[in-house]
Amino acid sequence: MGIPSTALLLLMAAPILLQNGNFKQMNAGKPAGWSLHGDCRVLSKGGLNGHPAIELVSTGQGTSEAVQLIKPEPPRRGAFVVKAWMRCDEVGEGGDCCLWVDVIQDGGPPLWAQLGLPNRESRQWQQVSAEVRPTYPVKEVWIHLILRNVKGRVRFSNVTLESIPFEIKELRLYAEGNDQYQLRASISENVDWQVEAVQYGKQIWQSSGSGIRISDKFKACDSNPVKVTVTATLNESVKRKSVTVRTPKSVPKLDWWVADSFTRVFQDDVPPERASRQVNLEMARGEYESFQICLRSTIDLSRVDVMPSGLRSSAYNLSSDLIDWYRVGYVWVETPFAHPFSPRRSSEWWPDPLLPAREFKLESGITQPLWFTVRIPPDTPPGDYAGHVAVSVDGESAISVPTSIRVHSVVIPTQGYMKTAFALMDWHLKKVYGNIDPKLRRAYTDFLLDHRLNPDDISRTNFPDIKELEYANKRGLNAFNILNVVPEPKDDSGWVCWAPVEAYTPEFKRRFFQRLDEFVPELEKRGLIDKAYVYGFDERGPEYIPIIKDYFGEIKRRYPRIRTLSTCWPPAGTDPLSLNIDWYVSLSSSYNHELAQKVRKKGGEMWWYVCMGPNYPYANWLLENPLIEARVIWWQAFSYDVEGFLYWGLNIWERKNNDKPISSSAGPRLDWSVTTGGNYNFLNGDGVLLYPGENGPIGSMRLANIRDGLEDTELLRQYKERFGRKSVESILAPVTIDRMRYTREPNVLLKSRLKMLRSLSTSR
Repeated sequence: MGIPSTALLLLMAAPILLQNGNFKQMNAGKPAGWSLHGDCRVLSKGGLNGHPAIELVSTGQGTSEAVQLIKPEPPRRGAFVVKAWMRCDEVGEGGDCCLWVDVIQDGGPPLWAQLGLPNRESRQWQQVSAEVRPTYPVKEVWIHLILRNVKGRVRFSNVTLESIPFEIKELRLYAEGNDQYQLRASISENVDWQVEAVQYGKQIWQSSGSGIRISDKFKACDSNPVKVTVTATLNESVKRKSVTVRTPKSVPKLDWWVADSFTRVFQDDVPPERASRQVNLEMARGEYESFQICLRSTIDLSRVDVMPSGLRSSAYNLSSDLIDWYRVGYVWVETPFAHPFSPRRSSEWWPDPLLPAREFKLESGITQPLWFTVRIPPDTPPGDYAGHVAVSVDGESAISVPTSIRVHSVVIPTQGYMKTAFALMDWHLKKVYGNIDPKLRRAYTDFLLDHRLNPDDISRTNFPDIKELEYANKRGLNAFNILNVVPEPKDDSGWVCWAPVEAYTPEFKRRFFQRLDEFVPELEKRGLIDKAYVYGFDERGPEYIPIIKDYFGEIKRRYPRIRTLSTCWPPAGTDPLSLNIDWYVSLSSSYNHELAQKVRKKGGEMWWYVCMGPNYPYANWLLENPLIEARVIWWQAFSYDVEGFLYWGLNIWERKNNDKPISSSAGPRLDWSVTTGGNYNFLNGDGVLLYPGENGPIGSMRLANIRDGLEDTELLRQYKERFGRKSVESILAPVTIDRMRYTREPNVLLKSRLKMLRSLSTSR
């Protein structure tokens, strides 16, 4: 006999269930449903309100954890949240102390490290939560209560798992004329959906599908009101949302709106309901700032061109040459990373490259954002400046976008205080261009300096060009690598990041220091020595400690003005100065502020780095992360007194299709891969912050926000020097509380930034 339909529905809707989250059920002295590892203790009344608790203890090495594996049958769709109460008893910085959730999806990539992170400074019970928003059905959930590689004691109590109700977040009908409508809807989760349009009480159109977005179009009978209803279904939940509109009397053939530099505009986006129609910027002198103008046409346009005007005040004019514009390009992403704040979660053309300005075609029904960057010279008189951006179609004026910029008197210096070590690798340049001639080299040097980054390479095995260093030094260079402590490559098969322990032979050491002895005098002669460092031992473990102390100690003995820099992984809590590391770089999520302050008092520096991780809830600039994170992370670095930032690769181009420069006529959809591939086919944008154009670098939206974040640190530094630490903390507080709690609302950051601009521009 078959299963009754009602029973089948209940079976299919079976929720993901956590077992024994209150630890009351015991089996042979252990909490049922949980496996314990390391130093784990069950406290019968040690939890919240006298409930049971699991206590984890660590000396700083290894892992103590309680783990539960959940296997929903059948695999379950939909978002959920795991919560736990935690109490941190003198837990140090670094390592992992958190609720940690890993999810295995049925047919999709795993969702690693969905974290619930406590405030370790608090000694009170606090609830943490890890949200999971899967894009495929969930077949395994691994819940870890974890204390790893950090000294301390922590208690967990009352663990729960709850489904998150989905919502239809937006439903738009965009009239395109001739009774044609564009339908746009966004849903918080991957659901099954149906949509119908009704006019005169009769259905005139319907469609169905699944996903988190609906993007479709239909034609109405005439201009009378049309009602559209979306019905979304997920597991046992059903929700509906409706909107009624009528075609306006007139629809422009070319529609447009203004977007900020924090917003990714996709090709199927339509104007917001309250579209901005004017550019308004608040800028310091010596600063760059960006905005977007988005175009959408109801007919194919064969020749669209753009011409920014100059900017005029009552007493001074700024040339139009100070406004650069680019066409926003798109790269294909097959599997987006499941960031909770990602605007898209399915296969998609993703906006990122900033293609050279040129006349272009605009297809009907396709949105084309244009990216503008304004440069304000340091000697510009403060005041209000006005201009416009003209857009022409087939040589005739089409639209004029008003542009207003207030220039404040505060000046951002050419050379910033925040050091950077973002690697631009010659091997990848040669792979794409073949030869790096002086003109190409200078194009990349200027481009990075314009973005306030040092033209540098942590992995270089050949000395940097002295003349290029001298040129960069005049334009803001504040640090550069001499060599990576690795053997020179025997052929041109690739770049060398690190070397095995056995590579550090007496012969290699002799050769390495012989090379430095020949080059260092040139740096001294040209006044560059105090900005030089030697990099080595990239993410190497404790077995490298004797080698690190030996090589870096010899560098300090021979060349006391040259610094040493490393991202090595010594045991937690190790003083990097004891390893002869002057500038130590930790992953932003592993940074130990207490240790860092001790190191700084002794003359050392503590930097940050990010790469493929950390990710949510930490800030990063991978492709799917909200663009604001690429800017906020610099506010966070400032708040923790970080002196520098390292990134492993600007141009890691060894991926599918990436074998030749991108044509200046290309776009908007590029045949260029930003996906790591292999075991990381969900990792997009890692090591790729710029693209190779025919005549030099092509920038990205992410890199532009990194530049803006670096400029923000200069304002923060000046504000702190003038008004004190407490005052700057009031500026920081709305933007970032710590590394896990920060705003993703652009207006919040811009409000704090404007307060700094106004305060720093007042007379002393």
